[in-house]
Amino acid sequence: KFFTSMGINPLPETFYERSLFTKPQDRDVQCHASAWNIDSKDDLRIKMCIQRTGEEFSVIHHELGHNFYQRAYNTQPLYYQESAND
Repeated sequence: KFFTSMGINPLPETFYERSLFTKPQDRDVQCHASAWNIDSKDDLRIKMCIQRTGEEFSVIHHELGHNFYQRAYNTQPLYYQESAND
């Protein structure tokens, strides 16, 4: 709600379907948080094994910032799109 309250479009439903928020029980994964823009359009994802702590709240908010920026700037020149990772 933080990002959408500033007028930024919400993330697509596929974001919630395709992202990894908890560590899978059936396989090993790298749990380091990262935000992904798969197709430079609407396939946005987060990979993070979220724990309910204050630090993790800051990390997920940071990663969401990448995804919201990626979506908001996906029609801009590449220079601006790449700034999502700065």
